[in-house]
Amino acid sequence: MSLSKKLKSNLIGKYKKVNSSIFDSVIKLKINEKNQIIQEYNTCLTQNTPIKIFKMVSIIIPCYNVEATLEETITSVVGCGFQNWEAILVNDGSTDNTPKIIEKWTLKDKRFTVVYQPNAGLGAARNKGLQSASFDYVLPLDADNLLLPGFIEKALERFRKNNNLAVVYGQAELFGDKSGLWSPGNLEVFRMLNYNYIDACSLIKKKCFEKIGGYEENLPHQGHEDWDVWLGFIENGFDFEFLKMPAFKYRVSGNSMIAGFDEDMKNKNLYFIKNKHKKLYFDNYKNLYFAYVSLRNEKNSKPFITKFFNRIINKLKS
Repeated sequence: MSLSKKLKSNLIGKYKKVNSSIFDSVIKLKINEKNQIIQEYNTCLTQNTPIKIFKMVSIIIPCYNVEATLEETITSVVGCGFQNWEAILVNDGSTDNTPKIIEKWTLKDKRFTVVYQPNAGLGAARNKGLQSASFDYVLPLDADNLLLPGFIEKALERFRKNNNLAVVYGQAELFGDKSGLWSPGNLEVFRMLNYNYIDACSLIKKKCFEKIGGYEENLPHQGHEDWDVWLGFIENGFDFEFLKMPAFKYRVSGNSMIAGFDEDMKNKNLYFIKNKHKKLYFDNYKNLYFAYVSLRNEKNSKPFITKFFNRIINKLKS
């Protein structure tokens, strides 16, 4: 039996009530660390604090006037099954009862911490959370959505198998104004270039944010920050993996950020994002153009296809 398996067996034997999945990330531990680890684990159980020797996740929850939903979101984190996390509540200048809810939970559970900033928007709030995050993996969670059990453990398993993996995401159970299951499927670059279909509530390797400078804070209208991040990850050659399992519950509401977009707001954001990532768009549409040229030669396609894609290339160049 390997050392990590022995340690796991000993600890589970000592603390039978604990879900054994939190031990799965123990690697390369020395024999003389055993007593220290058991002592730390015992302290953490008593004080309800995270265990730093194991894989840990920083959950980032931006909060701006979310008194109606925040309590439910926090409760979902506590009940997600995975215990080895910290949750960073970013108070983005709330003026309602949000600060009182945050204070209640930071006093109740030491895994919750709070950082404050004047209202600066979603991108800035998530970046504030990233700056405060202590651990290698982060999970952004909107303050009106709910984390579901099982996803974090499964996602961590995938990271152990692929060093180039940046994002693990799953399905979403819809609730509120709509019900059903949202299943985004695997990453398709052309689809992502057209529109975002992967929610921010994904498990992400924190160091990947360093390559792209974090979340965009200068969008004309907040609401497409996660799309910008995914495009940045694609530009850097990082991998995405889809888990066919519900990761979270997504609240469908007419009061959501995106639901309030009109056509002008949407177009301004689209122009900003596509201009920022224009090389990615150009390179991919250039490949698409050559694929269609090849198809034209093989199938004797009509000339308007060439003219159509020439116009796309010229527009992207400009």
